[in-house]
Amino acid sequence: MLAENISPLEVEQVLAEAPAVQESVVVGTPHAMWGEEVFAWVVLNRGYEPSKATEESLRTHAANYLADYKVSDPPRGAVVYLFRIR
Repeated sequence: MLAENISPLEVEQVLAEAPAVQESVVVGTPHAMWGEEVFAWVVLNRGYEPSKATEESLRTHAANYLADYKVSDPPRGAVVYLFRIR
């Protein structure tokens, strides 16, 4: 199996530039098949609601700056967004 390297810091930096994002934390978590997968916890700015549309907007933003293998759809997704609003 070919290993793909994804830097959590790189993903955080890209998410920080998205208009909807107030802050984010990106970490690698164990995965049985791939060794690790990357999760991003995102705090949205005021005026943005957790929704499928917001998730797609963040995914599109990330896809503009990251390699394709770093942004893919769940369940295999390299990036999964979990939202909460402050």
